[in-house]
Amino acid sequence: MMRWAVGLLLLANISLFVWKIGDRGQAAVERPPPPATDAGVPGLVLLREIGAETATAVAPAPSPGRTREEPAPSAGPAAAIEKAREVTASPPAAAPSEPEPEPAPRPVATPEPSVAEPPAVPEIAAAAPAKEPVPPAVEPPPVAQCVRIGPFSDEAPARAAAERLRAQRVFATLAPETVALESRYWVYLPPAGSREEAMGALDRLQEQGFDSFVVGSGEYRNAISLGVFSTPEAARRLQVRVREQGWNPRTAPRERSGTRYWLDLGERNSARFGAEIEEPLRRRFEEAETVRLACP
Repeated sequence: MMRWAVGLLLLANISLFVWKIGDRGQAAVERPPPPATDAGVPGLVLLREIGAETATAVAPAPSPGRTREEPAPSAGPAAAIEKAREVTASPPAAAPSEPEPEPAPRPVATPEPSVAEPPAVPEIAAAAPAKEPVPPAVEPPPVAQCVRIGPFSDEAPARAAAERLRAQRVFATLAPETVALESRYWVYLPPAGSREEAMGALDRLQEQGFDSFVVGSGEYRNAISLGVFSTPEAARRLQVRVREQGWNPRTAPRERSGTRYWLDLGERNSARFGAEIEEPLRRRFEEAETVRLACP
């Protein structure tokens, strides 16, 4: 009878022990899961999570991808009794602590290459433009001058002056020049159709007191000339008088041309023509002048 009481008491203790174990497993399930670790790194179990009174094995490390531990399935009363005996016989061994994983090296921030700013260029004050050197004034070479003597109104005195210069070894060239000496104004009647008609008109003009004659040749053949005047006023007065007698006179300018003569000395002879030659020549031929101009 005593054996059955002891057996019942022992069975009650075992039941109570099993109930306690299940309560602790439920508490372990409700405990917040450990932080997730990287793939391939086993989970860490703290020493304080292993109770001296509980002989539960350390939970295996979570497999990669799992974020919480699941409780191991209960093995029944016989397994629990056997586990209790092992715990009572020997104290629970501390779970070997696995070395903490080395922290991943932090990426070293690569400094961005700094763009070097160009060195500041000091402002240079605008300098005044340099003045170009003025080349020294170059005097033009002297221009050779030639002498011209004249004008002479007639050829004879011009040749006489040339002979006088030749006697002093200065040779000159005679250069005639045609010029208009003066302008005159001619009063006339236009040419008649024939010589007889022109002669009849001449007779009537002479009876009226006008001195006139018939032009015998040239562009104005059979015209009647009434006079040549040095001023236009005198020619106009005669024209009015003739018109009053029933005629139709006309006026035309006439220029009288003439020839003047010069003595040209070349460059070589002009160099020989000095004051000792010029003064006696000027006293001998007063109408002639000495002109100096650039040689052609």
